[in-house]
Amino acid sequence: MLLAVFRVSTARAAGVTLLLTVLSALVVYKADIQLVLFESLKGVWSTATILYIIFPALLLYELIAASGAIDVMNDTMRQLSPHELFRILTVGWVFVGFLQGITGFGVPVAICVPMLVALGVRPTMAVIIALLGQAWGNTFGTLAVAWDVLVQISGITGTELHLTARYTALLLWILNLAAGALICWLYDRGRGLRQGAVFVLVISLIHGGGELLVAQYNASIAAFIPATVAMAAILPLSRLPMYRRAYACEGSPMMVRRTSATGAEKPRGAVWLYFAPYMVLILVTVVLLVIPPVHEALSRWSVGFAFPETRTAYGIVNAATAKYSPFHPLVDSGTVLLLTCIISYALLHGRGLLKRSQLRVMLSRTLQKTRPVAVSLILLLIISKLMSGSGQTLVLAQGITHVMGRWYALLAGVLGVIGSFVTGSNMSSNILFTDVQVNAAADLGVSSSPLLAAQTAGASAGSMISPSNRYVGMGAFGTSTAQYYSTSCAEFSGTNNGETFQFTYGDCVQTLEVPASAVTISSNQSKYLYYGDRKTLQLTASYNGYSGFPVEYAKWSSSAPSVVSIEGNNTAVVKDYGKATLTADLGGKTYTLNVEVKDIVKGDVECDDTIDSSDVFSTLLHVASVGAGVGGTLTDGQLTAADIDGNGTVDSTDVYYLMYYVALNGAGIHSSWDDVLR
Repeated sequence: MLLAVFRVSTARAAGVTLLLTVLSALVVYKADIQLVLFESLKGVWSTATILYIIFPALLLYELIAASGAIDVMNDTMRQLSPHELFRILTVGWVFVGFLQGITGFGVPVAICVPMLVALGVRPTMAVIIALLGQAWGNTFGTLAVAWDVLVQISGITGTELHLTARYTALLLWILNLAAGALICWLYDRGRGLRQGAVFVLVISLIHGGGELLVAQYNASIAAFIPATVAMAAILPLSRLPMYRRAYACEGSPMMVRRTSATGAEKPRGAVWLYFAPYMVLILVTVVLLVIPPVHEALSRWSVGFAFPETRTAYGIVNAATAKYSPFHPLVDSGTVLLLTCIISYALLHGRGLLKRSQLRVMLSRTLQKTRPVAVSLILLLIISKLMSGSGQTLVLAQGITHVMGRWYALLAGVLGVIGSFVTGSNMSSNILFTDVQVNAAADLGVSSSPLLAAQTAGASAGSMISPSNRYVGMGAFGTSTAQYYSTSCAEFSGTNNGETFQFTYGDCVQTLEVPASAVTISSNQSKYLYYGDRKTLQLTASYNGYSGFPVEYAKWSSSAPSVVSIEGNNTAVVKDYGKATLTADLGGKTYTLNVEVKDIVKGDVECDDTIDSSDVFSTLLHVASVGAGVGGTLTDGQLTAADIDGNGTVDSTDVYYLMYYVALNGAGIHSSWDDVLR
């Protein structure tokens, strides 16, 4: 509801949901604080292992983009065949599927949309094609991060694990074949289907059949290996007589005919160098994951944490474990991607395609893109573990199955579609609904394998229609005057009358340019500051009715430095009681903020003279951010206000006390902090 109707950011919606989940676990399901703590820690651990894959995946994209390889690839694709539909399928189905097997998280769409536009595809159709092309690889793509989440949460092993992988691969094969056929139909209806039939059948056999086979052996490479083989199959396919002949549908609704076109700049080195990162990735993957003796030897070392048994007053038991969700660092997908990044950078740097100064920029951009993912992910995983550990997921599943009976099997895939549509992620959908599927299967007395397969395959399909994925594609092209309406996730830049605004929002990886005149600058900074506080001042921008886009480079000044001084460009240092006017200079445009210095009050984290749910949310977000390793969100004064138990650390215990205080006083039971802490 918060995401789809009220358009709240994923992190904020997840924060509110987490608060409700904790309250429900404690009050309704009779869990204790120990259960809440340990299940939350399980969520944190699962998040860390997933982020270890996400960060190097995005870093690999940054490395490839910085080397200029994307333009070279684009030019190579245009020269591959005179058959227009062949080129579109190669970029929008085969290449996008290959990238999905490696990176995911919107990167394939962001890379391939501008490539398709350069081939003459209408921008809107380019987004549609790329979304169709990447869908089949969502579950086992990004070296199977979404699949790993499903396995972690469901706990399936042995025969059940293999059956689930088999059913999932079969469903994804159907999705893959349908996507290829639909691209042909959109291009030239029945004639397009006939022209693309051989291409689609061969590639789908490689994609779908390959995924079905490899998933039984190693899920981490179940999409990567078939996608790589499909890329290799492009060259022999281009030599077939039907694809060596020129073919173009002049009246295709998919295309924009241009009288001229420009290719990529002349490569600064051998063309193969620009494809080197993918060659390195294939080599590292084969060595670490495919060769049995090597894989078995390196898999012996694992890392994990022990957790004690926890239970609720209603008899829900979470068994003790000596090593929860063990992590195998030497053969993990994240290690494969990280080694690929290191080797590729060394190679491209040595050949002059990357400068040493670019490394810091690439790391910074990758961290910037990972941060919002990390916050949302940790909150969602904690929610998932708390719902499961306290019995909420079980009750939800039992309620649904009691109403629908065995007809529930038809709903399993729909839940996956809904989860992916709302969150924009197969992984997030699996986090939200995997436990529901497992408990539904247990309640119906059937195997969980078909339901889990329908869940994650449905989530793959839902990624095609997710608004957030469409916005990534929209952000992949544009001009300094273009305006894309209903955009909620993008990296913005634009100029107007000498003014320049650059700011980012969400998980997007490409640039959407808008005129500066269309941007409104404001601040969500409270008008109150704490005595002795240090606070980073933050401006936010609004565009076309959407708000919350952070602006990073404003220069601030203070009217009363003796009360509030400014260090650097945007750090406010409170030195005395009183009032001050803080002014932000943004390319000649100014914004003023009137502030007042106040004393610290326990629990009043927002310093607004009221202790309520907003204080709980701010504290919860800080704890989650620290747990995710992305840094705290509270200032020094706020940390003091949030440290309810006074032990010098703001953690889940302080969140619990704060929620308890707010709940008691909200219910009309007027209590002091002494009452709460007693």
